[in-house]
Amino acid sequence: MSTYSVIYNTNPYQKAQARTQNQKKARIRAAKKKQALKRQILGIAFMFLTILATVLVSTSCLKGNQVKASSVHEENVYYKTIQVEEGDTLWTLADQYMGNCSFDRQEYIDEVKEMNHLTSDTIESGAYLMIPYVGTISEL
Repeated sequence: MSTYSVIYNTNPYQKAQARTQNQKKARIRAAKKKQALKRQILGIAFMFLTILATVLVSTSCLKGNQVKASSVHEENVYYKTIQVEEGDTLWTLADQYMGNCSFDRQEYIDEVKEMNHLTSDTIESGAYLMIPYVGTISEL
């Protein structure tokens, strides 16, 4: 044995000082491990939130491009030919056939006029007009 080890093993003050230094080193190592663990947890949490945000954004973008099958099949626009009767006007025909269209009465009348090449709002009884009407699948 060397002189230093003999002194170290026999001197109680040096033993206590060595224990204190070892404990201090152990606390420092534990603190560093704890900090490293915190950094790992924060990194994982950040990555998880980034992935979650990406999924949510892409899902909302995809939903904006999707067409709901129920809305496509609920109402359809059909065309039919009718004979104008005495007292019919474009407005009464619009009220009768346009149903719950997404456009208003004037737009409907303009569409009828364009389809039938009418230049005025006047229609004559006995004439035939092609008109659009909204129907559901159950009406087929």
